Amino acid sequence: MKKIFLFSLSLALPFLCGCANDKLANGCKVTDFDDEKVTMDYIDFLTDYEGYLDNVEVLDDIYAKQDYDQDQKPDRVLQYFMDDGEKMYALCFGNGKILEIGPFEDTMMQINLYASDLTGDGKNEIIFYGFHSYSDYPYENSEIAIWAPTRNKYKLLPITISEENDSYKAGYPVFIEKTDKEYEILITCEELGLAEKYQISKHDQKTFGDYYSDLQNGEKFLSSSTAWNISIEEGTPSTLTLYEDILYRLNTTLKIEMKWNGNQFEVLKTSILDERP
Repeated sequence: MKKIFLFSLSLALPFLCGCANDKLANGCKVTDFDDEKVTMDYIDFLTDYEGYLDNVEVLDDIYAKQDYDQDQKPDRVLQYFMDDGEKMYALCFGNGKILEIGPFEDTMMQINLYASDLTGDGKNEIIFYGFHSYSDYPYENSEIAIWAPTRNKYKLLPITISEENDSYKAGYPVFIEKTDKEYEILITCEELGLAEKYQISKHDQKTFGDYYSDLQNGEKFLSSSTAWNISIEEGTPSTLTLYEDILYRLNTTLKIEMKWNGNQFEVLKTSILDERP
């Protein structure tokens, strides 16, 4: 089976327009944008470019000839900006439908779009992944959302059971606490049924001591609540995996594997990784 890592924003619910003549969130139509190849550096693309992503040479045709909904009609991705400077994306399907994603304050965020059958109904879900690569510490969180096709629109799927997560966040509240053993922590998450002791490696002990010197033995500390990366393993249905950074400035990662079960994603298993995938 094929595994794909999707590593390459205040948020609102997505919009779904019915045809290419419908107005976008900024009042423009998809036909208002130039449809020509452009040459620019990657930073200029992220912060200034308005148009179709398959026309941007620096992206190496990542978005060219895509068919996300598998209807044999080419789909295209449009990047544009609102009047206040916030960034939007529109997935323009070959059948005329448009899924708008955003708006995003972080115009430097790297994006990735992918499609896979996560619910096992034979139809592809749309997976959006945005990575804050230019933030002070990008592994704290990412923007993650999944939409499932219905008869006339795409419906946002709940990715986790955490009620505190907003529409573009995925993850679980993970706590750490020091134990009586030196450089050992207890990692817990009630929603996942997780309670596992973890020994900080010698290589990471100094960094851990620098950032967690004030943490007292037995004192619970909310260490993470949002995933920074996801991967998809193709199957029927496909398996969705979330990755959360457990310790600030360290590589320790919580891996959460899940599959769709009826009306929500069900966690299959969790594991603690010493390195980010």
